[in-house]
Amino acid sequence: MPTDFGSTAIAYNPEEVPAEDVGSLDVFTDPAYAGRMALPDNVDDAYALAYLATGTTDWTQAGAAEFEAATAWLREVHPNLRTYWTDPAELSQLLASGEVLVSWAWNETFPAMVEEGRPIGFQREASEGSSLWLCGYVKMKDAPGSEDLAYDYVNAMLASDAAVPLLEAGFGTANAAALGEIDEETLTASGLEKIEVPVLAQLPISNALREQHAETFEMIKSGF
Repeated sequence: MPTDFGSTAIAYNPEEVPAEDVGSLDVFTDPAYAGRMALPDNVDDAYALAYLATGTTDWTQAGAAEFEAATAWLREVHPNLRTYWTDPAELSQLLASGEVLVSWAWNETFPAMVEEGRPIGFQREASEGSSLWLCGYVKMKDAPGSEDLAYDYVNAMLASDAAVPLLEAGFGTANAAALGEIDEETLTASGLEKIEVPVLAQLPISNALREQHAETFEMIKSGF
């Protein structure tokens, strides 16, 4: 059951990074920001970025050539990075301190830092595009617990009156009807507005390709 979704795009410090510099995903290869950039320590987000940067907007159709191009791009970017962030709190601290100026980030970082009064920009319309991810719940067959309570929980998550609280935390509801009632200004403030550039949907891919992503990403992080 899908429950919520979000975007991944370029978070940056607008006091030190001109908007034109984040108009392209090539910013991650820009030596001007070497040592002050970060990527998520998440194989799906990293490869979504790399595919977009190398011209692939549907990774379910990626073949060997597209995979190799994305991998080469990640290897090129690796020496420029300060770190691979592991959770949004860590990324917020890195951006707030000025240690990191540019990062590939989940949209929840944007409203969180705005609320704290920190300088933050969120560029979803880089020329090559940005990505979207979707989360949900499954009920395991014959698992312990109450099926009625499971449905109560999911129904609460998808209720219309849950849409705004989710959005304020940086998550879009999977309830399309409820989402359609939210104005564009509010969506923009959460980093989920409509955009006119390519969007890579992080849909399921084959186990073989996902394992290839994971194995290669670990090698890249290790410097290979």
